[in-house]
Amino acid sequence: MLTKEEEQLEKKYHIRPKNKPFGRHYCLGMKTAFNNSKALHDKVYRDLRASDFNKHLKECKRGAESQRQMVNLYMNLDKFALEEDIIEKGYAQFITAVTCNRKEIKKAKNKKIEKERLFTYEQIDYLWNLKPRSKGLKEHTKKEREMFIRDFWLMLLYAGTRADEELSIYTANVFLDDGYFIGGLKTDAGINRKIPIHPAVKHLYEKYYDPNNEFLFMQPNGNKMDYDYYLYHFKHNFKDLHPEVSEHTAHDARHMARNELRKLGVKDIIINAIIGHSNDDVGDDIYSHVSIEEMQEAIKMITYKEQKKLYILASNQ
Repeated sequence: MLTKEEEQLEKKYHIRPKNKPFGRHYCLGMKTAFNNSKALHDKVYRDLRASDFNKHLKECKRGAESQRQMVNLYMNLDKFALEEDIIEKGYAQFITAVTCNRKEIKKAKNKKIEKERLFTYEQIDYLWNLKPRSKGLKEHTKKEREMFIRDFWLMLLYAGTRADEELSIYTANVFLDDGYFIGGLKTDAGINRKIPIHPAVKHLYEKYYDPNNEFLFMQPNGNKMDYDYYLYHFKHNFKDLHPEVSEHTAHDARHMARNELRKLGVKDIIINAIIGHSNDDVGDDIYSHVSIEEMQEAIKMITYKEQKKLYILASNQ
């Protein structure tokens, strides 16, 4: 679990401490899964078998998402126990109790997307045609903040990045001529991913690009823009001025991009390579081998207009 100081570091600079591969939310999920497994607390771990895990999962009366977290916990415990020679064989991989809930899991994911309130195509058109409505003192500055929110949402809608991830882009990692930037969670090992720049919003990246700045998005006082800065100006310089779209959040834009790529029939391996996976995914990052060219071709498909479904395959599939 991250300390409070480490949480602040991750929030401000999007840098995760060394030897702490999991973020705060993932750790909280594992803690919840542990608390949901109380029936197994008095068991000796090396004596547990797949039948024990299956029995507990069937009797725990937890939803699909909670069961998924529990399976992730057992898989991680198996990995640790194997590395420490506590067990000779991991049995979590043989869990079958949750397979009958695959439809429920899919349904839960769909509900989550609905809960995120996907943009309509009309709302995205509204953003493209948005005219500043700020008035009063410091009108020019307010209009700049108002348009920043508009620009920021459009960039998220055509990239699928997380808001804090987009705000943490280093200027040196933006390659406008090559059509991509390097984003993702920055670790001491420098593990980042290439994210394609959609041609429709390339001019917005050019607008905020300044080779003299450390980050793509900077405050007027020279500090890096963080999520609190974005949220303040969304609430005070945008939300009330544009009720046509103010029901949405920056997070909705990310889910809109993912939903649109799925709707177009783009393979999950490519979608995951573009938007990045969640820390609670278990297994190898097989999609890390998807080329930037494949991602660029996929992202170009997004027009946010009604069109026929197309299918794109990754070269290694």
